[in-house]
Amino acid sequence: MAQTSDQNQALTTYDYSQLFRGNYKVITGTYTNSSGDEVTLSEGMLFGRVHATGLLAILASGSSDGSQIPLGINLTSATVANGASATITLAVTGIVNQDKLVFDGTDDLETVVDSRQLRDRIPADTAGIELESFTELVNYENS
Repeated sequence: MAQTSDQNQALTTYDYSQLFRGNYKVITGTYTNSSGDEVTLSEGMLFGRVHATGLLAILASGSSDGSQIPLGINLTSATVANGASATITLAVTGIVNQDKLVFDGTDDLETVVDSRQLRDRIPADTAGIELESFTELVNYENS
């Protein structure tokens, strides 16, 4: 978004937009970091569940262990050391701002998993997440 100013006024953009609109339901689960490095779990990050262990995992379309299927969206940020586990909270229903979703760096809403884009899989595979694009509470200062 371009901004202009003159010698007497500066514009600043503040983004107070939310990840969710309205109510949502949550589940908790365990995430175990076995990446070899410290991992930062971001708010808005999409998660799946590993079928064999029941552990939560960052959604990765190239996986074949169940973590390629969307389960929910992380609600808080956390840093997890290698080998450590953390209890995280995922939203599994609600209206989500699709522009605030965080992926693993290789995927996005157009990524195809088992013949369907994640854009279509998220509402179909979760308990009830709806994707929208909204910008409530985003405005220029003094507008």
